Amino acid sequence: MSTMKNKLLTLLTVASSMVALSSCDGEKADGGWKDIPEDLISSTSGKASFFVNDVKSSGSAALMPQNDKDAKLTLMGMIPGYSDVNMMVSLKKDDETHWSFTGETNLSEPPSIAATVRSEMMSVIYVLTVGGRISTEGEIEIHAATKISDMASAGLTGGWNIVRKCKIVGGRGPAHLTWKAGSNLGVGAVSTLVNTAGGVVVADKLDQITFNANGNVTIRFYEDDKDVDIKELLTLRPGVDGDSFTFNASHTEWEESPMANLAFWYALGDCLYIVPNISALNEDDVEGDQTGSYDPSEILNALAALGGYGVDLDALNSALSEVMKKGLAFRFTIENGALCLFVDKNMCDRFISPLLPLLPVLDKLLEELATSGDQETLQKLAAVKAVFELVGISKPSDFEAIWKSTTEFRLELNFQKS
Repeated sequence: MSTMKNKLLTLLTVASSMVALSSCDGEKADGGWKDIPEDLISSTSGKASFFVNDVKSSGSAALMPQNDKDAKLTLMGMIPGYSDVNMMVSLKKDDETHWSFTGETNLSEPPSIAATVRSEMMSVIYVLTVGGRISTEGEIEIHAATKISDMASAGLTGGWNIVRKCKIVGGRGPAHLTWKAGSNLGVGAVSTLVNTAGGVVVADKLDQITFNANGNVTIRFYEDDKDVDIKELLTLRPGVDGDSFTFNASHTEWEESPMANLAFWYALGDCLYIVPNISALNEDDVEGDQTGSYDPSEILNALAALGGYGVDLDALNSALSEVMKKGLAFRFTIENGALCLFVDKNMCDRFISPLLPLLPVLDKLLEELATSGDQETLQKLAAVKAVFELVGISKPSDFEAIWKSTTEFRLELNFQKS
């Protein structure tokens, strides 16, 4: 009986071994997907190449196969404005050591300057498409592309040229300010200055803004090293053509900002949000990595020192946190091919009111500069005083009463569909 049991155990052992071997062979026949490394691979390892909208990016990625056809892809710090993205992708074997993958996912949260701060949004903002290749040796290459959703585009997609002609009476030029503050007549003079001289400056510096379908914001602009001369600014006036003002540029040397993920955009309701990619903007070479480290708390820490001057840090931090979370906000209207981007009093008040206690400090600073004896400084102070006279104030702290009595404030940039 003992011999019979030993034979039976031997047969079971052999059978089990055969099943195990055939199972291993079966896994290899499936393509060896279990050999794909699941470790997080960083762009600093020398084994990763990441691209977003054809622009080289940094960050980390991990691919976790579920079977020979599906895998979970994690992207960390690779997509500008998003600290991490998790999505499912399809797997396909290329050869014995390489697998390719593709996938698409909807990003329901908007990109954020502080990518770790998130809002509760359910609508699709961006559609992210990825494709790449990974080897069993741990080398990975990923190409990602973003596309703004129809909902988040709000009819803004495309190029918009700065307005260069408007009616003298009732028209709205490149820059337009409406400001009413009780019986103060100075704000009316400021509005006139912005609508004329301000429009000349804007039209000379900005020619076009484009809201690209991939979410990039690009501009056609003019840049020079000339310092702003306040006295000269006060004398600038647009051209006149019959009953219209004309705002023609003084040059033809326009530059185009690259589509290099420097800033992204999206719209929610009647607000346009522009999200600068701070790391990319800090790069000297826009062809380099675009997602370097950036700590938005540095700004908040720097502002903490203002508390000693009576600045309402809670209110200011709340306003800044909203910007870091959603981006720079502008209200907008589109009518008959005309786009108006603007900020109103409520939008500005969140930043201005907390800073009003600083104005007496500026009073003292200007008084000290007035006794410096430096001719260049005194010339600049004279120009500043000219602006004060235009507004109807004699010192910075006088502005507080004007702002608190302001009933309407709207600063616009106006464009036409290109």
